[in-house]
Amino acid sequence: MSCTYRAGILFMLMTGLAACSPGKLKKFQDERALMGTKVSITVFSEDGEKAARAMEAAFSRISALEAILSKQRKGSDIDRLNSSPDGKTKVAPETFEVIKRAVDYGKITLGAFDVTVEPLLKLWERAEKENLLPTPAALKRALDMAGYDHISLDPVTLEVKFDKPGMRIDIGGIAKGYIVGEAVKAIQAQGVTQALVTAGGDMYALGANPERGAWNIGIRNPLKQEENIRFIEVSDRAVSTSGHYMRFYTVKGKQYSHIVDPRTGYPAKNNVVSVTVIGADGTAVDALTKSMVVLGAEKGLAVVAAQPGFDALVLTWDGAKLEYFQTPGFAQYLR
Repeated sequence: MSCTYRAGILFMLMTGLAACSPGKLKKFQDERALMGTKVSITVFSEDGEKAARAMEAAFSRISALEAILSKQRKGSDIDRLNSSPDGKTKVAPETFEVIKRAVDYGKITLGAFDVTVEPLLKLWERAEKENLLPTPAALKRALDMAGYDHISLDPVTLEVKFDKPGMRIDIGGIAKGYIVGEAVKAIQAQGVTQALVTAGGDMYALGANPERGAWNIGIRNPLKQEENIRFIEVSDRAVSTSGHYMRFYTVKGKQYSHIVDPRTGYPAKNNVVSVTVIGADGTAVDALTKSMVVLGAEKGLAVVAAQPGFDALVLTWDGAKLEYFQTPGFAQYLR
């Protein structure tokens, strides 16, 4: 079994042999294709059967949540909500929680994070397909359908209601972090206390890494993805990374960020190329990374710094040099 795992722009370096781990803990790994990416789970346990049960419980939880939260899944909560004739649907408690958290982060980021961006995403997907930029009129129509503050939530009935005609949501910017967190809970329920779950640019490090005391995470160079420019060590923390360079819309030979600014309708445009956020809450770090790409380094770091227990690193590129900006607390994780 290889001691190196790569996922998104993050990877874990684990050295040494499992047999040498303190307390005779052994390392077990499995990975599957879920949520449109490769999901990898590593657990340390003295019992192989216990480790297998923990990983299977985590993968089952991920699959179950993907089935209700994916907008691409016919009949999912998000699909039913987006296609509802009257713009309202009763959803599962997990779906309600994710949408509620998304609305909360819309407020925290002053609209830089907005799950009602789906009409805008569709507009830019069509622009790429037709190789033609959206017209100002089309952008205005899509913007008129947006607004996280036009989502009504009933915690008693678990009903979600859109207050504007044509509203649609995309929770892709927050759901993966939530699902990773739920997978970790499933692992803990099986009695495992040391594990790592990774899904693309989102991960959660549970407990310590018996081989070295903490989980060592490499942050990729956004300009040379085969290289790492920083290393962090985390325990009991979620880590999420996003950036302009990961995916693009391409229209008339020009690349546009896949992260759309919901305030303007245009793909986010600034010199931020990578954002990494660390915190105890995977749902939050996922939403914050997307927000910071939209807000830019200065405003984005201010938003994160205002959230107790969260820290961030922002990389910018002006065409000549790569610069680093971080919250004061980020230094505690650097190695």
